[in-house]
Amino acid sequence: MNACPPWTHIPKPDRVARLPHIGAMPVVFITCYSTNPVPTVLGRNGVEAGCDCTYGIGKPQIGVQCTIRQRQVMAERRCSVCGQTAPGEELLFAGVERSAEFGGRLFSMEGGAHAECLAYSAQTCPVLVANRGKVTVAATREYGLVKRLILGHRADRPVYGLWPHGVPHGPLGTLDFHIAVFDDQHTRTLMLDTWLCDEAPDLGRL
Repeated sequence: MNACPPWTHIPKPDRVARLPHIGAMPVVFITCYSTNPVPTVLGRNGVEAGCDCTYGIGKPQIGVQCTIRQRQVMAERRCSVCGQTAPGEELLFAGVERSAEFGGRLFSMEGGAHAECLAYSAQTCPVLVANRGKVTVAATREYGLVKRLILGHRADRPVYGLWPHGVPHGPLGTLDFHIAVFDDQHTRTLMLDTWLCDEAPDLGRL
């Protein structure tokens, strides 16, 4: 009889345990369930990248973000893992980068997470486990939003542009993802492995 893989022994926070599962693996809130996403829809402020999936219904496309739930998570301060709101709580964004496009500020296209949800993900997600010493975490209660627009395609690759959040983008492009941008003054940054050792809730680490 095969032994269970080590990650199955990590206790699940209640929020994570209530998620849909594939076997023992929880399916995070931003996961897309559609193999045929709607290319575009007419949104409130212009054309938006759409998706016809319903969370928990059908076969999840692991590693593919639903465009609608990604934008919902960012705009409504939801945890990208469990989907629950986090009003006033510190959110943790894993995999942040710094770019001149944002005035040298840190940014992330991955939604934030509750501390316990990130602690679980960091010990069970193969990508995060393999890159703990390389992934930067931004911890913050405040962040701004920027729209990423698809302006067209060149050599079968999308051409992206940025647009202020809250400003109608009109005919300029198709709204893709929201991007969180952080003010260094209100954001703590540290490596994921350091956060796991020094600050993360103890769920029963490997």
